[in-house]
Amino acid sequence: MRSYPTIYLKKDSKIYQFEGERTIQNFVKFYETEHQNAKIIEIPGQLFIFFYAYWIYILAAAAIFAASSFIYLLYVLLCVKKKYIEAEKAAAEVELTKMKPESNKKED
Repeated sequence: MRSYPTIYLKKDSKIYQFEGERTIQNFVKFYETEHQNAKIIEIPGQLFIFFYAYWIYILAAAAIFAASSFIYLLYVLLCVKKKYIEAEKAAAEVELTKMKPESNKKED
């Protein structure tokens, strides 16, 4: 590996390039105050719009995935509820058939 990836900070609608030693303390200092002395990266307007459009696309895809997952979960729950109700009805019918012969025997 020849070099590490460049680190940028987007803050206050500007993008600053980190050029210090890569330690946690330096990252924190850069974020809090030292970014003001750093090199500001100019991004062409179209690229900047593309950057935001990309993230809007990602968020929209995530929202669609979450909504479809939620709808599928509701469908599964309704199917389980339907099967549960059918099982309860079947169990109740079994109980009724068990009770009928007993009542017939008492009447004889």
